[in-house]
Amino acid sequence: MTDWDMLYEVQGEDIRKLSDCITDYVNFYTDNIIPTKTVRCFPNNQPWVTKDIKDVLNRKKAAFRRGNK
Repeated sequence: MTDWDMLYEVQGEDIRKLSDCITDYVNFYTDNIIPTKTVRCFPNNQPWVTKDIKDVLNRKKAAFRRGNK
């Protein structure tokens, strides 16, 4: 629960300080609540190629190299 009036009173009439304060407040909670995930993209893969598809393609290539058509 946020007391927005308290944030407003601390910054007074300066709109820049108020917007910076609110932005920092929202970013702080966003960083702490929303989980982050690192996604690696390679230029030689299409966006729809997932790890599962890549695994199937690699198994297919390996079977072909072993002579299993």
